[in-house]
Amino acid sequence: MVQPIKRDLKVSLKELESIKENIIYCGGTGTFYRKRTPDKPLSFNYSNRQATICVKKENGKKYFTAWRMAVFFSYGYYPSFEDAVIFKDGDNYNFRINNIVVCHPNEDEQTVLDFATEHGLSPQTVNYRMRNAIRFERIVKNWRVFFYDKKEFAKYCGDLIGRRLVVDDEGIEHIQIKRINLSESQRGNKTAREFLKTWIGDMPTQWEMTLCR
Repeated sequence: MVQPIKRDLKVSLKELESIKENIIYCGGTGTFYRKRTPDKPLSFNYSNRQATICVKKENGKKYFTAWRMAVFFSYGYYPSFEDAVIFKDGDNYNFRINNIVVCHPNEDEQTVLDFATEHGLSPQTVNYRMRNAIRFERIVKNWRVFFYDKKEFAKYCGDLIGRRLVVDDEGIEHIQIKRINLSESQRGNKTAREFLKTWIGDMPTQWEMTLCR
């Protein structure tokens, strides 16, 4: 019977002990070795584009994320599946400990889909706007999900919701609410509104808003 692959969504204390018993990690080079073959660098498996290391257990085997193992060997704690990683040099396979930065989730983060749904926008449009924004990759229920700081949404998509991130003369960031002036609108029906104003006079605001597409 084929055993299902167990990944490191939850890691027990016993499994951490198993890692120590079977794996050697060199933080200076970012290289892993198995204790039974200390002269041969360990090869990686891949799960959701993250390098993983297979560790055999009594009742099968389990795959552990390489960067999490590097943090565990160096600092003594194993990052949770909600934590993300940034590789300083952009190389996702450089596991030197000084190249790894762990990012913990916080309430100021949001996904493109969450932001688009909240403000009634197209996810495709928001995703295109955020293509150059700083993002954090997290594995959520075995899926790769990208999170962005809410300030990044204000910076790249603020004009879509009338709120944008600005920096004042003192270097302090704050959200500026954009006032919308219908008379300066570039909508295609502006000509139609001007025509109606000419023959009908000043239209009630309710009518004018109704004519806007």
